[in-house]
Amino acid sequence: MWWVAGLRVLGCGGWGVGVSHDGGAVPTTRVLIIDDDPGVLEVACEALMRHGHACAPTRTGSGALSLLARERFSVIVLDLALPDTDGLSLCYRLMGRAAGGAGASLPVVLISGDPWRVSEQELAGTNVRGVLAKPLDPARLCAAVDLALRLRIGPEDDHWSVLDRAA
Repeated sequence: MWWVAGLRVLGCGGWGVGVSHDGGAVPTTRVLIIDDDPGVLEVACEALMRHGHACAPTRTGSGALSLLARERFSVIVLDLALPDTDGLSLCYRLMGRAAGGAGASLPVVLISGDPWRVSEQELAGTNVRGVLAKPLDPARLCAAVDLALRLRIGPEDDHWSVLDRAA
């Protein structure tokens, strides 16, 4: 298990940016952000886009499934409490939906107002690569997404990290 809170972690700038034909930066990583709070979606999208990631926000689990059916993503940022499902159930559902492998092995960063409500046992065998406490700190979110991208490995590996479970 990795404890990252309090350690120096590389920022988001090193991942997810390619170069376009005209020399401008083009996002090469797409982040699906699922949270029912519009304020969290705004903060998360702004921070990640500022660091070169393309973001697709949605407020429900069903919205996430719809986006995943149409688009490809590099990583998912997922709230544990959604109006139509809980984040952990959605994680398991995504892993079971291997439609050509898309979604089944996407790394997930969980976010929650109560990050202790999910146990290591519940996360074992999932694609969860980190847990962040709300309110979201933009720098920690970027670090979590960076780490999730670096740990992008198959769902059979139960390596995950607790990035921030501050009280």
